[in-house]
Amino acid sequence: MSDNRSGLADMTSDDLADPDAAWVGQLGAPEVRWAMIVSLVDVTSSMVFFGSTGNAEVIGYLYDKKDGTLVWRDKGAAQVGQGGFIGMALKSEMDEAALAEAIDRLFASFPQRTKDNPYIPEPIDTVGTPATPTATPSS
Repeated sequence: MSDNRSGLADMTSDDLADPDAAWVGQLGAPEVRWAMIVSLVDVTSSMVFFGSTGNAEVIGYLYDKKDGTLVWRDKGAAQVGQGGFIGMALKSEMDEAALAEAIDRLFASFPQRTKDNPYIPEPIDTVGTPATPTATPSS
């Protein structure tokens, strides 16, 4: 796994959703085929009447570096909470718990490989919705 973040500082969500093929080819280590970016949309925690809550939202993008395309994206969101005095004391930990749950939900939505789709998920055009592929991917 590579933690190469070069070229990401000025990226917007529109850039990530409609990437330039040359940019996709530069993601991660040169020898890998796939690149994934997980972006934090929001994370907050707050005190509520007699407790605390945490909210988080993340979005993930999977790119095929071979042809420079976005092949999957989806969002993960979560709200967690704890009531009573314990919940009030745990307010500072609610954002971490919500973020962990949002990431778990994001990765739970990742398409499973099948005999008809042994290598990659289908390309998508909207969050979580398969699109009509423009080209047949090859391994």
